[in-house]
Amino acid sequence: MLRVCVNRVVVAAVVFACISTARAEWEVVNLHPDGMEKSTAYATTGSEHGGQVDVVPGYHWYEEHASLWTGPGLSWVDIHPGALETWSTVYGMDGSQQVGLYQTQSDGSDAHAALWTGSSGSFVDLNPAGYSTSVAKAACGSYQAGRANVSGASHAGFWLGTADSFYDLHPGGAQASGVEGTTGLVHAGWTNYGEGLHASIWKPTLDGWLWFDRHEITGRAYSKLFDTNGVQHVGETWNTVSDSHAGLWSETGPTFTDLDPAWGGGESHAHALSQDFQVGSAFVGTACPHACLWRGTAASAWDLHSVLGEGYVASVAYDIHQSGRELWVVGEATSGQSEAMLWHYTPPASDPLAKFSQMPDPNGLDVAFYSAAYGVPNVLADDWRCQQTGPVAGIRFWVSWKGDDVGDIPQISVAICRDDAGKPGTELWGGSLGGDNFTVGGVEIGLEDWYDPAAGVHIAGDHVEFYSVLLDDFAEPFMQTEGDLYWLVLGTPPDLDVGWKSALVGHGEGENPAVFFDLHGVGWAAMGVPPDGEVPMALAFEIVGIPEPASVLLVGTGLLAALGVIRRRRMR
Repeated sequence: MLRVCVNRVVVAAVVFACISTARAEWEVVNLHPDGMEKSTAYATTGSEHGGQVDVVPGYHWYEEHASLWTGPGLSWVDIHPGALETWSTVYGMDGSQQVGLYQTQSDGSDAHAALWTGSSGSFVDLNPAGYSTSVAKAACGSYQAGRANVSGASHAGFWLGTADSFYDLHPGGAQASGVEGTTGLVHAGWTNYGEGLHASIWKPTLDGWLWFDRHEITGRAYSKLFDTNGVQHVGETWNTVSDSHAGLWSETGPTFTDLDPAWGGGESHAHALSQDFQVGSAFVGTACPHACLWRGTAASAWDLHSVLGEGYVASVAYDIHQSGRELWVVGEATSGQSEAMLWHYTPPASDPLAKFSQMPDPNGLDVAFYSAAYGVPNVLADDWRCQQTGPVAGIRFWVSWKGDDVGDIPQISVAICRDDAGKPGTELWGGSLGGDNFTVGGVEIGLEDWYDPAAGVHIAGDHVEFYSVLLDDFAEPFMQTEGDLYWLVLGTPPDLDVGWKSALVGHGEGENPAVFFDLHGVGWAAMGVPPDGEVPMALAFEIVGIPEPASVLLVGTGLLAALGVIRRRRMR
């Protein structure tokens, strides 16, 4: 039976700036099965959670069983694949798959990486031939990632569903390495060249997988990564055993942020991250760890332990799943015994968090903002239908540079227009932002094409990097109305080989193909995916309905008015 404790708390504005002083509901669900001695939840997909449960009374090395909590009532499912006197656990999960470890010997000498798809009977032994032991720590899409031991040394690597698919990522000359988190296209973990652990990532390039040391930017003796979302990574750094600091790495720079909170006791750990948040634990004084939630800075640290209620002396958060601004955090809390725990945050019903999303296709294409062949700008536009009345407080879109020749974008022109028979009509809002007034995110990886619609030029496999761009410095956010169809129109200065990235999914009902303004043709022209153009083009962007502090007014002549493309309704 599950024990549910609902606490209504005022969430600190430093963490949830988007809801400020709104009252948000945290529901805490104790996942610990009745009659069992202890349990821990290590992974979550939001709808399901995975970990281990102690199923044997008393102390025995073989007491832990790989477990799932699933279904409407979060029923406990024992997916342990072997006999009673064996040991297993789930460390990571994604979609319908779970990964972890299975062993029959108390010393772990036969530990094998394990893969499940929801039941004990689905167990797959991932231990590769020629390797003595292995463990899978993370999963994403068709990838499972972890490490395998050969000749007494741990080697980082990943699988694609079978033991013989193991790909060894171990860097030459290293003594040991391991992967702890993965997006499939970026793996995060550690290496040891004899001087202690170093935070490390692996990325694909056109020439194969490359290893990158992310330790030097920390300024500390040792470091290790536990999770990644492709752009950011979390883990910990330390000089001594008892001074670990939770840390956040960003591929922009790259840079490092020490997350150790001022209210803590000088020891903290970050285990996982989502799009916007990081989770782990921070010690309160020197006594016990408290589960902790961050939003990118040490000052944003918020004590998740505070919503557990009385009787719990310690807690740790191991994983997080985010959908919009709804959060699921799993871990354990101690009250005489360790008990698997779920923290579930649901935004208030009145919270203006609705947003439109067309996420980027990592293996899609980028549409040029400038036609080098014709020497003219390609003003680009795509539409969205408003899902909830409220301010457009942020616009995020994704870009790449032709041939990965990355440069600076000095200015971005933006407009929001009415729909006029399937193309941009009257401009309702717009202007220009200089380079100091928008944010370019970290690098993401995919194999991508380049497309110039004006010249009809299509270059397959042109580049591998893409970046997010966030526009949110609006003094006067545009007010959108539920049900209305709008066009987002974007442009950059001439002579920049930068393009707007295509979306992973297409348009919804009532929406139109993306368009470009053909200065040598008939005006706005619909785009199709090359080479044949039969599939309508969709461009990757998000319309964010979360109020943010405003400081910079959009200034200058509107994008479309400057080109003489449409009528301006009012100046900004």
